[in-house]
Amino acid sequence: MTWQEYHEAARKAAQNRMDDKAVSLWRRALDVIGREPLAAKDRLVVHDAMARFYAIRGRFEESIVSWSEVASTAEEAGGVHRVTAAKAYREIAEIQIAQGKLEEAEQFLVQSLHLWEFHLGGDHQETAATATALGYLQRDIGKYPEAEAHLRKACSFYQKRFGDSFIEVPRLLDNIAIVLAMQERYDEAEKVFHQVFEIWKYATDSKRPDMIKSVNDLAAFYLSSGRIEKAERACRRALHLSKGHWGEENEQAVRSLNILGVCLSQQSNLAEAQESFEQALNMAEKVHGMHHRITAEILDNLTALATKRVVGR
Repeated sequence: MTWQEYHEAARKAAQNRMDDKAVSLWRRALDVIGREPLAAKDRLVVHDAMARFYAIRGRFEESIVSWSEVASTAEEAGGVHRVTAAKAYREIAEIQIAQGKLEEAEQFLVQSLHLWEFHLGGDHQETAATATALGYLQRDIGKYPEAEAHLRKACSFYQKRFGDSFIEVPRLLDNIAIVLAMQERYDEAEKVFHQVFEIWKYATDSKRPDMIKSVNDLAAFYLSSGRIEKAERACRRALHLSKGHWGEENEQAVRSLNILGVCLSQQSNLAEAQESFEQALNMAEKVHGMHHRITAEILDNLTALATKRVVGR
């Protein structure tokens, strides 16, 4: 049998849920192809199929191994095939992000972005998409200057290519404002938030969820910069908008109520703060479950509020 025949037989076995047989047939295909440099393109086909198969089956560690084979084989094949390596590195990063391995994922996204930039240049949608993913990841691990640079690069591409009304532009600007605030560059952050809301003035219904998230982000920004009354107004607005869009119980309403509780607590409105936190907790348990990060955060805020009440007596 040729490697193509083994590969096709493996695909059919996988479709019929004969997983062990499929893997065995793909390995036979690789044996037939061999390790000759000229056969790299053929090996790419098989490794790519195996990587996707493992990912679909939830066998993520094996998928990472296969994506690594795709990347190394594509690098070996050289030329335009290195674009395939860029895709493989991004696939590995996405799996690792899902597993919470953020530092490891960052290295693969850096490799992916380097390859996209080298082969397609900075003015390409794949480059912008990878820069976006890397920027969000670096935001989450606290690398704010690096995150800002990558988010700005991606935002600039989308603005030039599609204009400000393209959905990724206000999303990226929102996150640029957040990373500026995390660096205590509050005046710059506020200016970027103003840009975001200039765009959201013309938002259609399909973009309203992003706009509501931005209002909550603005509330959190005002809270972090010590402008409590502005934060309270913003989160009350977000709460009103979210209930109007999704109904009484939704993720953004949970976030609004939690921020509102902090605002009220900082203004010494402790009874109202407790009511807000309790509403947030009740909603969070329904929307997110008991073990979600924001549920734990609300519980911590209730504990801190109880301590504040005891100390204040």
